[in-house]
Amino acid sequence: MVKICNYVSRQLIDVQQKVKDKNEAIIRSLHMLVNANYVSNADEYYNAVQERENIMSTGIGYGVAIPHGSSSAVKELKFSFLTLSDPIDFDSIDDKPVSLVFLIAIPETRDKIYNQLLGAISRLSAIEQNRQLLNQAKDRDKVMSIFQKFDNEREK
Repeated sequence: MVKICNYVSRQLIDVQQKVKDKNEAIIRSLHMLVNANYVSNADEYYNAVQERENIMSTGIGYGVAIPHGSSSAVKELKFSFLTLSDPIDFDSIDDKPVSLVFLIAIPETRDKIYNQLLGAISRLSAIEQNRQLLNQAKDRDKVMSIFQKFDNEREK
């Protein structure tokens, strides 16, 4: 079983941010991955994410988006997480604005674990209480504790 906490850290989380649109949310999330040295070339990875978005929006509904892309610029499977103070349009499947953004950086080797990570994030996001707690989180530590609690409950 994939644990969400193994693929994120405090430095990959930002809360209550204000962005104007989908593109800015992706760029802000991407910079966290670059600054933490998990992505070596921001432009290359950004293009991979945009290619994926052009196929179909990763706004999965319920105010959640999980943009992702595979690139040789990605050094290790990780994700960054951003909560937005004001929800934005993300071309979501339910046409509702997004306030929770999980950007998954996938190495070019497309390790099969990324599908399991995507599934775990989807399951976390499917629970309304988790979405509410994440939206209300005022700091990175609170977000990490929500992820940790979810991982622990899945182990039972």
